Amino acid sequence: MKIIELGFIACCLASTIACSASKAAEVTVQFSGIVDHVSGPGAKQFRSGELVTGSYKLETSVPDLAPADPNKGQYQHALKATTINFAGSGFSFSHEWGPGLFADVSVTKKLASASASNDDVSISAWRRTSGSLLDGKAPCCVEIVFSAVKTPCAGPPMLANDSIPTHPLAYTYANVLLNTDAGWTTIFIKPVPSPEFTGEARCPDVASAPADEVTVEFSGIVEAASGKHANQFRKGERVTGFYKLNAVVPDIAPKNPNEGQYSGSLISTTVNFPRSALTFSHGLGVGVVDVSVFKTRTLSNQIRDEVSIAGWHRTGGSLLGDESPCCMELGFFATTPPGPPMLANDSIPTKPLAFMSGHILLRTRSGWTSIDFKPDSVAKP
Repeated sequence: MKIIELGFIACCLASTIACSASKAAEVTVQFSGIVDHVSGPGAKQFRSGELVTGSYKLETSVPDLAPADPNKGQYQHALKATTINFAGSGFSFSHEWGPGLFADVSVTKKLASASASNDDVSISAWRRTSGSLLDGKAPCCVEIVFSAVKTPCAGPPMLANDSIPTHPLAYTYANVLLNTDAGWTTIFIKPVPSPEFTGEARCPDVASAPADEVTVEFSGIVEAASGKHANQFRKGERVTGFYKLNAVVPDIAPKNPNEGQYSGSLISTTVNFPRSALTFSHGLGVGVVDVSVFKTRTLSNQIRDEVSIAGWHRTGGSLLGDESPCCMELGFFATTPPGPPMLANDSIPTKPLAFMSGHILLRTRSGWTSIDFKPDSVAKP
């Protein structure tokens, strides 16, 4: 079912007729998936639910350019070729390594929390060799990013180490990015369910989760909605939700006591609109600051507290019209005076927030939809 081709090529350095051969190991790895949703200028060319197949050929003898970091592998000239096929749309894209790339294969292992691994593999090809046009334009570059956020009950990590991956990847989601003169088109892909798949793996309840995982609930009343799908929401309806965070992720802006930036802190978030019968669930994205905390002083000498939580990977939930929201951002705000401070400092917020106003931003290929809400109760800071 999974094919890996292993071959050897002879590399000849000829001056006249002399040739010395050296062995180099090549592997061809195949992958498949299902299109979940698409964003960008070429989004209309693809179909949600269609099958994606493809392969990439790698040179495994290439050395790691970051050997000192056991959790990051950077490989230049490792990619030989890649091909991606979209059966339903009839598109095919073939590319190979191109000049100007520092690393065409990147491998990253990081800990989402004590009980969850977060592995990423990025494969970049910057020279088109053949294939389809995208909305009349030739894609110059393609990038494939395989990601897996896994808990022990959902199976082993996608990667054992930071070596070049020579086997099919057990990813939880993937992105295919195609670049033309019109910009980047991103195709979000989920894996094809295996025949023995019986449903999502269930982990222990939150009560038995490690101490560094914190689940925070919130609720409010919708005040207004604007944007592409504003008519899907009703003024006065209740909104409820939660976000699960890894509370021990370090601040990447430690020198600023009034600003906290946390990458890889978000584990998952879900927002519910019971009256409209809408639910949105998102998780950790690739390479983003997903939790931001700010304490700022306004011109009128007030203290403004702000918390932003961004989920850039859709894990389930409702559509907006016929579009899947690729990204969701939660924002919570408070100003002192008149209200009490929402934040004591710039740490990751592990308790319900005593916010004065909030918003939920949902992004689809046609644009952003913003839902403003106010609290329906006052939480203790």
